[in-house]
Amino acid sequence: RGVEQAVVKEILTPTVESLDTGKICLDSKVLQAADPDKLNLLEGVIRDLIDLEYPTKNGNKIEARTEQEKKDLRKLNDKLNQLTSALKGLMNEAVKQILDREMKGVVDGLKTLLDYYLSLLEEGMGNIAPNLAISFSRSELEIIDSIPEPKFKFEAGFAIIEGTWLEDVEVTELKRTLFLFKRKVKTIKQETRSSDNAQLPKIEDINKHWLWQKNQAEIEIYSQVADWFICQMNKFIKKVESSQKEIVDRYQERLDKAYDQAQLSLQKDLSIWNPLHQEAKQLKENIKKAGKVLR
Repeated sequence: RGVEQAVVKEILTPTVESLDTGKICLDSKVLQAADPDKLNLLEGVIRDLIDLEYPTKNGNKIEARTEQEKKDLRKLNDKLNQLTSALKGLMNEAVKQILDREMKGVVDGLKTLLDYYLSLLEEGMGNIAPNLAISFSRSELEIIDSIPEPKFKFEAGFAIIEGTWLEDVEVTELKRTLFLFKRKVKTIKQETRSSDNAQLPKIEDINKHWLWQKNQAEIEIYSQVADWFICQMNKFIKKVESSQKEIVDRYQERLDKAYDQAQLSLQKDLSIWNPLHQEAKQLKENIKKAGKVLR
């Protein structure tokens, strides 16, 4: 977990510092080793935010009155959302590399554990029924599903609310003088105009929110890994139970067959010995009768 947190820090910290200072500085080891396209996307978005003066405007209330100001405000919001998308891509890539590396050890260890368990089963069943030569196929170990994927999500946009403002407008009106003459008089009137209003998020608040979202994603990853491990064990146990049932069924089949063969042999023997037995009994009776006659 410490390695993972360090990787996340090496992505978030340079990003926040670049926004805070208005100077792009994405030189951490993790970012430099990242996919060039993803890194270029992040750098481009930060540059656009700097051009839109976000480093100096962050935390301010903005009232966009002109069409250009409204356009810039919407663009600023879009760029902040694009920034989170770029961060998500880099974060998922970096953490997946760590997860793959760590999970490889987990998978290897799990296979070793399961193989040892199968060996113990074979030994135990061999002691009970040595003539069966029971063995489990190691295909039971080939049940490992693909490992969980990290799914980091970040947010940084802001709400744009439609508002109004009063603009002083100079108008010319005809007014009568004391002598009833009309003349042009310039006056100031206020007219209602529309505006787009927004509270730009502070960089430090965005960073805090990102860290919170990062922690939530980590909790989800750990939960997925735990569920994955339990799932692998359950699948293994089910396959072993199925194999055990097949072995017992085969053993029972052999016992039934041996019993049937014994029964057939017994019937065959009886078919031979029963007539002889009857003849012996008859001979015995004849001898008794002969004895009586001799007396």
